[in-house]
Amino acid sequence: MTAAAVLRVKALHKIHEIRAQGRHDLRQYQPANADPARKHLNQILVGNPNDDMGQIAADKIGDQRLRKDARRAATFIFSASREAFEDEDGNLDQDRINEFKDRVMDFAQTKLGPKENIISAVMHLDEITPHIQMIIIPLRENGTLSYKDSPYGGDRGKLRQLQTDFAKALEPMGIVRGQKFSTAKHETVKEYYTRVNAAEAAIPSLDDVEEPEPAEVFLPNKFLGYSLNESRQALDDARQIERDKVEKIREAALTELAKAQEMKRKAVAMAYQKYQPAVEENDTLKEQLQIQAERLAAAEKQAQEAKKEIEKQAELRKEIEEKNGQIEKMEEERVEIANAILYDPTSARNWAEEIMEDEDDQRTGPE
Repeated sequence: MTAAAVLRVKALHKIHEIRAQGRHDLRQYQPANADPARKHLNQILVGNPNDDMGQIAADKIGDQRLRKDARRAATFIFSASREAFEDEDGNLDQDRINEFKDRVMDFAQTKLGPKENIISAVMHLDEITPHIQMIIIPLRENGTLSYKDSPYGGDRGKLRQLQTDFAKALEPMGIVRGQKFSTAKHETVKEYYTRVNAAEAAIPSLDDVEEPEPAEVFLPNKFLGYSLNESRQALDDARQIERDKVEKIREAALTELAKAQEMKRKAVAMAYQKYQPAVEENDTLKEQLQIQAERLAAAEKQAQEAKKEIEKQAELRKEIEEKNGQIEKMEEERVEIANAILYDPTSARNWAEEIMEDEDDQRTGPE
């Protein structure tokens, strides 16, 4: 079966989407569809393990004025059918993996815009089928952002040509382009596994293969004149023939079972490859939900702090009102004193003497 090239591209609109995709690609968390025991086999081709791809993208784009729905980046998957990476024994061939990696990077740097636009590229070997995931910022030569003017934006014609060019880059490895204008319809993951499991259930187990009873052996007339030992030997030979037949049946069943298991393995590999974007999109949604939860928690904390500040302002306002009341009372007393001085000097003098006596008492204390 000829291996087919696989190229998928998806636009990323928001910085947090780019950050989430970068976390997935760099394995800054453990995806459900990856084997943690094989994580060390992954190769970071562009970028560093702890990079924040959202911040890197924001820095490259800068303070450009963009539409609300602007596509700020593209995420790519470069792969092929698993058999493209296998040797004759069905094991992964490191030389073919390295050749694939070199051809993909050369293709990306020459066909997908300036190589400086590639902010992340990772070779994933911790999943069923080897593949490279890449994030590209669609900047023109003058530094302005334009997804539409990129080699992978604008219309379906560009994407079809990109598929053709990618397959051509992999031709020396025996990898071909998929069928153009295919009418094949995608089935859901649930439908796919229902079909695979049903096919597996239809394969008989070796435990169900019963060994036939030894057939009764009727010796031809020519054996009737043989001695007893010769007759026994002929009977043993006939039984051995029957045992050989049974062994051949068992071997044939083993061969069919091995073929069925290999078909199932390849089917599962194709399923992972086929539905990998859906799994990754689910991981991205989880990341976005986590970000929203963190933002909500931060907003709740700010609301609590604002409530405390409002309570403090209310207490301060109350204290100011009390002070204003005291000032108004003092002002009223001052007016009364002024009026007394102007219109009733005698009462004012008596009032002043009382104040002085009160002050003297306060200085000397009670007698």
